[in-house]
Amino acid sequence: MEEARQYSALTWEQRLFSSVYLGGSGILVVSICLQIFLRIDALFPAILAVGSSRICLAAWQLARPESSATERTPSGLGLSMVVWATTIILLIWVRQYGSA
Repeated sequence: MEEARQYSALTWEQRLFSSVYLGGSGILVVSICLQIFLRIDALFPAILAVGSSRICLAAWQLARPESSATERTPSGLGLSMVVWATTIILLIWVRQYGSA
């Protein structure tokens, strides 16, 4: 029992991974509120930032699976990276050419 109290349940790497993930979610929520209530165009940069961070987190988890407390398959991580990259590309494309 005493030995169990000496070690943290999460490593520093898992805490950093979780912090980046939750920080991205927080940025997305704040940007949605700014977009709705103050009419500030904050959603576009937030989606770019969150999407980029999710791609980096998936690559990080592919390289070091122990960095996250959750277990995801390599194919699931690859699919997540493709979906976020496609979302970013489409968002940039619509932003540049959609209003023409």
